[in-house]
Amino acid sequence: MVFTVKTAPKIVEYAAKHKLTFDENMCKGCDLCVWACPKDILKLDLERVNGKGYNPVVCFDIDGCTACGICARICPDSVIKVERDV
Repeated sequence: MVFTVKTAPKIVEYAAKHKLTFDENMCKGCDLCVWACPKDILKLDLERVNGKGYNPVVCFDIDGCTACGICARICPDSVIKVERDV
């Protein structure tokens, strides 16, 4: 018998000129977006754990975001949404 745990989405938004939206409970902490970001503004939050038991990604400098979308494209679980000129 297999049991699954459903977690409610925890949407976190960072906004300045552009907006990044993360569904933290879907993040597996794979670190791909952190390595791919050309501005180095993403990191794993080692102080917190999401509903799946992983450290979620956070943006620590939204003003430095150029909304290139590389983070969203490389994310295997479509956790990140990027909106330009919000």
